Amino acid sequence: MSNAPSNTPTGFNYKPGHTLYIRNFGTDMRARTLGQAFEKWGRIVRCDIPISSNPQAHRYAFVEFEEREKAELAHEKMRNAKIGNDIIFVEWAKSRERYHRDDKRRLSNYA
Repeated sequence: MSNAPSNTPTGFNYKPGHTLYIRNFGTDMRARTLGQAFEKWGRIVRCDIPISSNPQAHRYAFVEFEEREKAELAHEKMRNAKIGNDIIFVEWAKSRERYHRDDKRRLSNYA
Protein backbone atom coordinates (compact mmCIF):
# COMPACT_ATOMS: atom_id res chain seq x y z
CA MET A 1 0.00 0.00 0.00
CA SER A 2 1.26 3.46 -0.89
CA ASN A 3 2.04 6.20 1.64
CA ALA A 4 0.93 8.83 -0.86
CA PRO A 5 -2.11 10.81 0.26
CA SER A 6 -5.36 10.58 -1.60
CA ASN A 7 -7.13 13.74 -2.65
CA THR A 8 -10.41 12.02 -1.84
CA PRO A 9 -11.89 13.09 1.51
CA THR A 10 -12.65 10.16 3.76
CA GLY A 11 -14.76 10.13 6.86
CA PHE A 12 -17.06 13.00 5.95
CA ASN A 13 -19.43 14.11 3.23
CA TYR A 14 -18.58 17.21 1.28
CA LYS A 15 -19.91 19.19 -1.64
CA PRO A 16 -18.01 18.60 -4.89
CA GLY A 17 -16.72 21.89 -6.25
CA HIS A 18 -16.63 23.38 -2.75
CA THR A 19 -13.69 21.41 -1.35
CA LEU A 20 -9.98 21.91 -1.99
CA TYR A 21 -7.22 19.37 -1.44
CA ILE A 22 -4.07 20.91 0.06
CA ARG A 23 -0.63 19.35 0.47
CA ASN A 24 3.05 20.22 0.81
CA PHE A 25 3.05 21.64 4.32
CA GLY A 26 5.05 20.73 7.38
CA THR A 27 4.19 18.86 10.55
CA ASP A 28 3.82 22.11 12.47
CA MET A 29 0.84 23.25 10.34
CA ARG A 30 -2.47 23.30 12.23
CA ALA A 31 -5.97 23.24 10.73
CA ARG A 32 -6.71 26.60 12.38
CA THR A 33 -3.68 28.24 10.72
CA LEU A 34 -4.51 26.73 7.34
CA GLY A 35 -8.16 27.74 7.65
CA GLN A 36 -7.21 31.31 8.52
CA ALA A 37 -5.05 31.52 5.39
CA PHE A 38 -8.00 30.46 3.21
CA GLU A 39 -10.85 32.30 4.94
CA LYS A 40 -9.94 35.62 3.32
CA TRP A 41 -11.46 34.18 0.12
CA GLY A 42 -14.77 33.14 1.70
CA ARG A 43 -16.58 31.42 4.56
CA ILE A 44 -15.08 28.02 5.37
CA VAL A 45 -17.37 25.19 6.41
CA ARG A 46 -14.49 22.99 7.59
CA CYS A 47 -10.74 22.56 7.41
CA ASP A 48 -9.44 19.08 8.19
CA ILE A 49 -5.90 17.71 8.38
CA PRO A 50 -6.37 13.93 8.67
CA ILE A 51 -4.09 12.23 11.17
CA SER A 52 -2.16 9.27 9.81
CA SER A 53 -0.95 6.37 11.90
CA ASN A 54 2.10 6.29 9.63
CA PRO A 55 4.65 8.95 10.68
CA GLN A 56 6.27 8.71 7.21
CA ALA A 57 3.04 9.66 5.41
CA HIS A 58 2.82 13.05 3.73
CA ARG A 59 0.40 15.47 5.35
CA TYR A 60 -2.58 16.85 3.48
CA ALA A 61 -5.78 18.74 4.21
CA PHE A 62 -9.27 19.46 2.93
CA VAL A 63 -10.74 22.96 3.01
CA GLU A 64 -14.46 23.17 2.27
CA PHE A 65 -16.11 26.49 1.39
CA GLU A 66 -19.75 27.40 1.88
CA GLU A 67 -19.99 28.86 -1.64
CA ARG A 68 -18.62 27.31 -4.82
CA GLU A 69 -17.55 30.70 -6.20
CA LYS A 70 -15.42 31.36 -3.11
CA ALA A 71 -13.79 27.94 -3.45
CA GLU A 72 -12.99 28.73 -7.08
CA LEU A 73 -11.43 32.04 -6.06
CA ALA A 74 -9.34 30.37 -3.33
CA HIS A 75 -8.30 27.64 -5.77
CA GLU A 76 -7.00 30.30 -8.15
CA LYS A 77 -5.41 32.61 -5.57
CA MET A 78 -3.84 30.05 -3.23
CA ARG A 79 -2.04 27.88 -5.79
CA ASN A 80 1.63 27.87 -4.80
CA ALA A 81 0.91 30.31 -1.97
CA LYS A 82 3.36 30.54 0.88
CA ILE A 83 2.06 29.84 4.38
CA GLY A 84 4.82 30.18 6.94
CA ASN A 85 7.82 28.45 5.39
CA ASP A 86 5.74 26.18 3.15
CA ILE A 87 4.69 26.69 -0.46
CA ILE A 88 1.43 24.77 -0.61
CA PHE A 89 -0.07 22.74 -3.45
CA VAL A 90 -3.82 23.24 -4.05
CA GLU A 91 -6.18 21.24 -6.25
CA TRP A 92 -9.82 20.20 -6.25
CA ALA A 93 -10.78 17.33 -3.98
CA LYS A 94 -12.19 14.41 -5.94
CA SER A 95 -15.27 12.38 -5.15
CA ARG A 96 -14.63 8.73 -4.29
CA GLU A 97 -16.15 7.63 -7.61
CA ARG A 98 -14.03 10.05 -9.64
CA TYR A 99 -10.87 9.14 -7.72
CA HIS A 100 -11.31 5.42 -8.41
CA ARG A 101 -12.17 6.08 -12.08
CA ASP A 102 -9.02 8.23 -12.50
CA ASP A 103 -6.94 5.63 -10.66
CA LYS A 104 -8.10 2.91 -13.09
CA ARG A 105 -7.15 5.15 -16.02
CA ARG A 106 -3.67 5.69 -14.59
CA LEU A 107 -3.21 1.95 -14.10
CA SER A 108 -4.43 1.16 -17.61
CA ASN A 109 -1.83 3.56 -19.07
CA TYR A 110 0.93 1.33 -17.69
CA ALA A 111 -0.53 -2.01 -18.79
